[in-house]
Amino acid sequence: MFQWKWMTNEAALEIVEWEYNDNLSFYNIQNNLDDLDEFLNPFKWNHYAAIYEGEGLVGYFTFDPLNIHEVEINIGLHPDLVGKGKGYSFAEYAIKTAIEWYEPKKLLVDIPEFNQRAIRLFEKQGFQTVNRSLNILNGEEYLFVRMEKAIV
Repeated sequence: MFQWKWMTNEAALEIVEWEYNDNLSFYNIQNNLDDLDEFLNPFKWNHYAAIYEGEGLVGYFTFDPLNIHEVEINIGLHPDLVGKGKGYSFAEYAIKTAIEWYEPKKLLVDIPEFNQRAIRLFEKQGFQTVNRSLNILNGEEYLFVRMEKAIV
C-alpha cells in the first residue's frame, strides 16, 4: 500500500541520485540542471510528494495545477521497481491523489514518445493522446505525447 508524504530534503536528495538505465536514463534528474535545481528547491515543493511503501521510498509525484480545472501530473517510480508490475497501481495512486487534492475536471501528462511503456500505462488509466510536440531538453530534441483524462 502506497503512502504519500510531503517532500523532504532527505527524500529529494535520495531521488536525485536514482539512476535509470538505457533510454530511461532520460529520467535521471542529475542529468538536467533545470530539473535538478527545481527538485532540490524546497520553495517549489508545494505540489511534490514522496511516496513510500512501508518504510521504503518507492517514488514521487509532482502536480502542476495549470488552472482551476486542469492539473498536470508527473510520476517517478524507483528505478529498481520499473518493469516489476508496480507501475499501474503507482499511476492509479497518483491519479487518485491528484483528484483528492485538486478536484480537477481534467488531468494531463506529457510523456516522451520513446517511452511506449508509460504511454500504454496511462492509456490503461483512461488517458487519451491529444497532441504531440517537439521539445528541446539538454540540447536534444524529443517528441512528447500530451495525454489527458477527463474526470467525471
